[in-house]
Amino acid sequence: MMEFSLNPSPSAYQIFFVAAFTCSYLILLFHLLRNGLFNSQNLIAVTFVFLAFVLGAKLITLIDYHLYPANYEHINLLGQMALGGVFLSFLALLIVRKFLYIDPTISDAFGLALLVGLALQKPGCLLGGCCYGAHSGFINVSYIDGQTASILPIYEALAYILGVCFLLYIRKRLRPGSMFYVAMALFALLQFTTEFTKEEAQTIALAQPFLRLKAVQWVYLGLMMLSLGALIQSERQCSDCATLGRPGPSLIRQVVVLILTIVLLFFSRNLLYRIEVIAINIALIPAFMYCLIRSYQVITIPQYRIISLFLSIIPLLLMSQSVSKRDTVNFSYHSVGLGFKSGNAHTSITNDSDPDNC
Repeated sequence: MMEFSLNPSPSAYQIFFVAAFTCSYLILLFHLLRNGLFNSQNLIAVTFVFLAFVLGAKLITLIDYHLYPANYEHINLLGQMALGGVFLSFLALLIVRKFLYIDPTISDAFGLALLVGLALQKPGCLLGGCCYGAHSGFINVSYIDGQTASILPIYEALAYILGVCFLLYIRKRLRPGSMFYVAMALFALLQFTTEFTKEEAQTIALAQPFLRLKAVQWVYLGLMMLSLGALIQSERQCSDCATLGRPGPSLIRQVVVLILTIVLLFFSRNLLYRIEVIAINIALIPAFMYCLIRSYQVITIPQYRIISLFLSIIPLLLMSQSVSKRDTVNFSYHSVGLGFKSGNAHTSITNDSDPDNC
């Protein structure tokens, strides 16, 4: 037997968390660029699904809190559980596929990115001191509090890497859009199995036993059945039915999804950790900038886009230099800025009954 001493490091967990999201986003970005799908609608779809994953990972522990409040000392101490993220991202993916008409192959890229991201995150779980195996094995880790456990997250990471290899092996045998459902089934199967090696205290949510299994294991079984059902449905339909005869989504649809993403992020900010916000912004900032450029291209005439951009700046320059000549208003400038005024100012406002006065 081998045993390593380890001091739990939250910063290490955060580094692996951001790295996992970054790598997942790069996989999706590579797929978009390689297949000529790099556009605003797909970038917005990726951002929406990313947000759904982060929120879902938090919502499952929120549900667990309301079901079993005695297990939580404080509502703000919510953990992250990939189960909720996978389920909610599945629903989000269905929404954007119908609403934005995204290419089915993007779902395949999501499935690959899901398993790769989970494989990268698992070492962070071990270094952070969570999700380790309750039973000792051939290789163990000893934490500073005296807890000795197996390196279960490393085994999970290796299993996810095998899952990635399996996806790459069968990808040509599946219809476009089916790989995500296979990835969901593999995730549910792996996590259902590993729950047998964890004590209730090591399960983040729904750890209560029910019919000889943990409640969360029944949820994993349900997710597995859902994945297999969606896979069968996907394999039965025509490979081109998802996009055949459909026009591209209007800019209004794209803006609606982008605004919805920003609004959801704003109202859920108190539930999210800083690293989760950073992870979402990895996808949100490029999508927002690209959508802004696309909107400018649509509302302007191609031959006059440079002039239109210049004309939009002129009012800012003029307003920043406007000065009132009335004696009752005094301005003191210390610097000149573009589009705004800085310095000290004192303004006197009086009511004038003469409608001709401004």
